[in-house]
Amino acid sequence: EVSRQVNGPADAEGLSPEECLQAAMRAKDAGNLAFKAGDLQQASAAYERALGIIGCRTDDAEMPEIGLNGEREMPTDSRWDDTARKEARDQLALSCLLNLSQCELRLERFAEAMRHATAAVELEPSSSKAVYRRGLAAMGLGLLERARTDLTEAARREPRSADVRAQLSECQ
Repeated sequence: EVSRQVNGPADAEGLSPEECLQAAMRAKDAGNLAFKAGDLQQASAAYERALGIIGCRTDDAEMPEIGLNGEREMPTDSRWDDTARKEARDQLALSCLLNLSQCELRLERFAEAMRHATAAVELEPSSSKAVYRRGLAAMGLGLLERARTDLTEAARREPRSADVRAQLSECQ
């Protein structure tokens, strides 16, 4: 168990991947508690902190890169070369990006929500939730064609979702 406070990439220097994942998971859990308590600012900060700990910056400088297979990948760091570690990191990053985009949507920070949802889609193209949230962010930004495209795709993937259908009909 990591005894010192880990708040971001600088604090994570020298930690093992497992220690980084544990610290990031604690930050994500703190974000979840803040979200449930209605403190969206604190939740956003916690999710950003979790992403920073595992080396996933959320600014435009280091969003997922396009890999050899055409899919997006997180920036390279040899600590994450092991497949199981990389999968655990990517899953945690996806969860934090989705949660962060939800916070941003509720705070009506649509550009940030769009950026985080897009990063989530790039990390996991099959994520219906990421496509849906990107569509909501596009709607909030007034990008109705982009919103229609994403919400139509989300409705195709989740045909039983009343929320998706309602949002799609709202931007038609």
